[in-house]
Amino acid sequence: MRFHRHIKITRRAATRGAALLCLVLLGAGGVAGASKPGWAQQSGAGDASASSTRRDSRRVLHEYFDPWSVNLSGQTSVGGSGASADAASSAFIGMPGQPPGLSLEPATDEMILGNQGPVDAGKTATPWGPLDPGSGAPSRLDSATDRVDQLNYWANFEPSVVPYKRVVVQNQVRSADGQYSLHLAPGRYRSVAIEGGAERGNEDVFWGSFLLRARAGERHPIPSVAPQQRILSVQAAPMVGLRVERDEADNFYIVPASDGLLRVNMKLAVPRVYFDGELSATTTWREFSQAAQARDARLSPHIKDVAANVLKLNGASHQMAPRDALFALIEYYRDFEARPFPESLAKDDLYTAISAAQIGVCRHRSLAFVISARALGIPARYIYNEAHAFVEIYWPKLGWRRVDLGGAAEQLDYSGRRGGGVHQAAPDALPQPPNYISELERMGADIPGYQSDESGDTSDAQVAANGLDAPDAEEQFAEDSVGATDQGEALSGEVEPGTTAAEDDALAAASELMQDRGELPTDEAPAMNAEEHAQDISDQTEHAGASAPPEPEADPRQAVRIDVVASNPEIFRGTALQLNGSIFSLQGRAISRALLKVYLGPLGADSTDGLVLLGEIESDAGGRFSGQFPIAEDISIGRWSVILRYDGSDKYLPAQVD
Repeated sequence: MRFHRHIKITRRAATRGAALLCLVLLGAGGVAGASKPGWAQQSGAGDASASSTRRDSRRVLHEYFDPWSVNLSGQTSVGGSGASADAASSAFIGMPGQPPGLSLEPATDEMILGNQGPVDAGKTATPWGPLDPGSGAPSRLDSATDRVDQLNYWANFEPSVVPYKRVVVQNQVRSADGQYSLHLAPGRYRSVAIEGGAERGNEDVFWGSFLLRARAGERHPIPSVAPQQRILSVQAAPMVGLRVERDEADNFYIVPASDGLLRVNMKLAVPRVYFDGELSATTTWREFSQAAQARDARLSPHIKDVAANVLKLNGASHQMAPRDALFALIEYYRDFEARPFPESLAKDDLYTAISAAQIGVCRHRSLAFVISARALGIPARYIYNEAHAFVEIYWPKLGWRRVDLGGAAEQLDYSGRRGGGVHQAAPDALPQPPNYISELERMGADIPGYQSDESGDTSDAQVAANGLDAPDAEEQFAEDSVGATDQGEALSGEVEPGTTAAEDDALAAASELMQDRGELPTDEAPAMNAEEHAQDISDQTEHAGASAPPEPEADPRQAVRIDVVASNPEIFRGTALQLNGSIFSLQGRAISRALLKVYLGPLGADSTDGLVLLGEIESDAGGRFSGQFPIAEDISIGRWSVILRYDGSDKYLPAQVD
C-alpha cells in the first residue's frame, strides 16, 4: 500500500514568502485529502497575480478555475488558462509503461464519467444498455441479430485491452413473459485496498486513466481490466480525497470527497490467468457446487427447464467432464453468425430460437451462453462496454477467466491509444470454429497492434507476434506439443512402440514444419528411432520445467488501511506539517503501537530510496496517531509527496500509500 501527500513548496519572500501545500492522501481503502476545489496548471515564475481570495499578499502560484466550465466537446473554456486546442488530445501522451498525464483537458473523443455513467461520450454511440452498472437497467435478449456496421471504442488502459475493458458486469439472470435479461444482483459495496509495491511474477501491469465529473460522496463507475485486479497506486488531479469500491459483481467505483472535474490515474496488476489461464481437465462438478462463486450459477426453475432443452442442441451435459462440457458450449456459441432474425421464429422462446439458429452478435451469444453455462452449474457473468460484450466464467482453483465469443462490429473506431500497443495474451487455446476465426481476422484489421491470429497455429506471423524468430519455431512448436499431454488434451493416431502419441505428434509436426520451410527435404527426412526420440522429448520437457517460475505462496497476514488528514492544506518551509490519522486492518481491527515512517520525496516515487525521512509516528491503543513534522528551510521549491510507510508485522502486511 502506498500513501503520497502531494505538496507544493515555495520559498519565503524577503518579507512573507509563499509556501502552498496541496495534499492528497491515498489509502488502502481509498484516498483522503484536503485541497481547494480545483487547481489549474502552475503559472510561470514571473506570472504573479493578486487574489482577493487569499488571506494576505502572498504570491499566487496556482490559478483558480471553475471545474464545471470545461466544454465537453474536448476544448476548454477556462478563461486565462492559456490552454491550447492541442492539449485536448494530449491527456494520454506518454511513454509506454509510464503513468498517463494528469491533464483535466478532455482528450479528443474521451468519455467523461459521472455518477451514472458517461455524462459525455464524445462520438461514442449508446450501446445496448447504459454504461452504469448501478443504474439497475437490465441487458435484454433481443431479436436484432443482424451484423452491426460500426462502433466506437475508447481505450482507458495502457496497454489497451481493446475490445475487452469491463464497463458493466451483470451477474443475475431473470425471465418474465418470455423475455430474458441480465441484471446486477443486489449486494454490498466493499472498499478496495491501494496496495503499493510492484507486480508479481504472474501479473501484467496496466495504467488506467479516467476523467470524472465528480459528485462528492457518490459512486462513479469506472472501467476495469479484471475482477481480481490489484491497485498498486492512484494519482489524482486536482488533489482531492477519494476511495475505491467494488460491488458483488466486481464492478469498480471511485467515490470522491468533493465536486468538480477530476482526473484519476491507477496503476493495476492483473493475474495473467484471467486472460489465458489453463482450465484443468481434472476439475469435477462437485468443486463448482462447493465454491462461493456458485451464487453466479443460479437460475430460476423455469429458466433451468428451458436451458435443459437448449443444452441438447450443443451436446453439453453433466455426463461429460466439466472442461469438455465448457468447450462444447464455447465452440457452439462461437460458431454463431450475425444475420437477420428469421420471421418463422418470431413466436418461439427467444433464448431457444437464438441458440437453435445460432444467430446474433456479441450480446446475443454472451447472454445465451451465460444461461447455458449456469444451467450446467458453471458460474458465468455478462460483461459489456460501448463496443463489445463478452463473458467471464469461474473455474475452481483458477478464478475468473475471460471468454470472448466473437460477434463484434464490422468496423471498430478505436480511440485513446497512447502508443503502447495492445495487450497480448497467450494464444487462445479454446475451441475456434471457422466463423470465429474470420471475425478475429476482421477485428485485427481495425486495431493497430492487435494479434488477430489466436488459433494456436504456428504460422510465421504467429511466431513473430509471440516474439520468436522463425528459425526457433521448430523447438517452440515441439515444446508446445509436449505440453498438450500435461493439459489432458486428447490425442489420437497410431503410436510407435516405445513412444507416446504426444511425442509422435510433436516429432511429426516439427518435421513437417521444417519440410515446409525447405530446411528438411521431404524425401530425405532423417528418421529418429524411438530411444533417441524419447530422450529428445525428455530433454525438452526438462528444459520447459526448469524455466517455469514457481507459484508464489499466499501471505497469511492481514491487509492494512491507513487514513490520514492534514490540519492545514497550506504550509511554509521552516514550519511543521501536522498529520492526524489511524491505521486499521481491512477487517476493522485497530492496530496499536504501529510505527509509521514519514518521508518527503518527488511525485511518483516508487520506493523510499533516496527520500528524506521527516520522522516517525506510533499509533495508540485505538490505532490513532498524531504528530508534527518540520519542513526544512533548504527543501527545494516545487511539488512534493509525503509518503507514509508501515513496515508490517507478523500479523499485518506492510503498507505504503501512493
